[in-house]
Amino acid sequence: AITMVNYGNLISDEKESREYFLKAIAIYRKIEAWDSAVPKPYRLLGDLCKERAEKREWYTKAISISNKLGIEDSGTAKTYHQLGVSCENKEEKIGCYLKAVELYQKHGIKFTMGTSYY
Repeated sequence: AITMVNYGNLISDEKESREYFLKAIAIYRKIEAWDSAVPKPYRLLGDLCKERAEKREWYTKAISISNKLGIEDSGTAKTYHQLGVSCENKEEKIGCYLKAVELYQKHGIKFTMGTSYY
């Protein structure tokens, strides 16, 4: 499943990437995997979406899985940031950005994505 996610992330065809991410999710579900790699294909599917609502749906799923598993890594922080970008409500947007900053700081990660969200 990890290889499928990595390959899907490398290829330029969005439709094919989506198929690999969905296959990875299916494998994770089938083997009942619960580790830090599980939320990534959800986030990447959100990145592929054009519509805000669809992006939020995938990002919210990724965050839900991360929270369920107690994962608070840089991938979770990036997902909160992306969720914030997709939010239309100002309070929700700010909440997502603050959570992303909190997780980045918790792990000592330098801010390289710009300064627009903190």
